[in-house]
Amino acid sequence: MHQIDQNDNKIIYNFTTNFYFIKQHNWFPLFLLFNVQFPLWWHSGCPVQVSRRSLEAHLCVCEYSSRVCASGCGYTIINTEEAQHNCVSELRAELDMLRAELDCKVEEVRHEMESRLDSQRRHMVQKESLLRSEVDELKGQLSHVMSDVRVLLGAERARRQELERAELEKAELLELLKKEGLRPATPSEAAPPPAEVQRKLSPRSLALDCIKRKNREVTVI
Repeated sequence: MHQIDQNDNKIIYNFTTNFYFIKQHNWFPLFLLFNVQFPLWWHSGCPVQVSRRSLEAHLCVCEYSSRVCASGCGYTIINTEEAQHNCVSELRAELDMLRAELDCKVEEVRHEMESRLDSQRRHMVQKESLLRSEVDELKGQLSHVMSDVRVLLGAERARRQELERAELEKAELLELLKKEGLRPATPSEAAPPPAEVQRKLSPRSLALDCIKRKNREVTVI
């Protein structure tokens, strides 16, 4: 007689009679444990000793043997529980369990989505406030720029009007010179002495000199 304890499951095998105990729920080849050349199997709950030839016959009547439900529900049941097995109730219980798990998952997803939406909403509100402040600041800068542009346009308009007046005065001066038959002095001509210039100055020549100076000042501007 040989005994091995593995995970509190006792395996008993008699090497002289080739009998064994069926001790574990899941089938397992004992030749992997004992290094023998013929397969030995063990099963849970059944204390009956059978030979290898009688194993299949014993499994058909053993109350501890398990099989898949023939009604199609997919449950693995043992012979002692076959009378109490009800496919509808089993499936309903499994369906209720799955529904409860699904409801829990849906609730978790809903809470997660709500928290995400709240976080995104707060972020969007903060970003909207920041953008509004930036827009207000840009509006203020734009108003300042428009004011500066209006000032510059006014100055440009005044400068153009001054230039137009200078051009008109220049044209009148040239027309007056043509009528008087006078020509501007060339650089080769010698300049008269200051006293002589003062004697020759007349009101008309003073006016012409004033216009010329003004014309030069406008041109420089």
